[in-house]
Amino acid sequence: MKKLKVWLLTLVSVMAIVCCLAACGSSSKAGTYKIASMTIAGTEYKVGDEIPVLGKLTDDYVTITLNEDGTCEMVAKMVGTEIKTEGTWKENADDSNKIDMTVEGSTQTLACDGSTISMEMSGNSVVLKK
Repeated sequence: MKKLKVWLLTLVSVMAIVCCLAACGSSSKAGTYKIASMTIAGTEYKVGDEIPVLGKLTDDYVTITLNEDGTCEMVAKMVGTEIKTEGTWKENADDSNKIDMTVEGSTQTLACDGSTISMEMSGNSVVLKK
């Protein structure tokens, strides 16, 4: 039962992060970012590590492509399921190391320096690298 709770918490956290990451613009930031690490309930997992219940973390677990035209696509592959989401992105007007991503009408501001995208939510985090 405890493993099921951990799995459900992990899945909900990853899905929330994925939805926030799915909607991302500046040409220097355009490109494809792949997951490098994620922290779940205080434990950091890097590509190649085993995540309890979810399996091995691979670099295609979460991939975000920021296109030059301000559109983006996020693909998450987890627990035998592939989820694709499209949205838009633009550089944050107040901070050049952040982007504003919009998906399904919701805009989130994320750290993005042109080589990494990172986000933290409820103590869980995801880092993607170009």
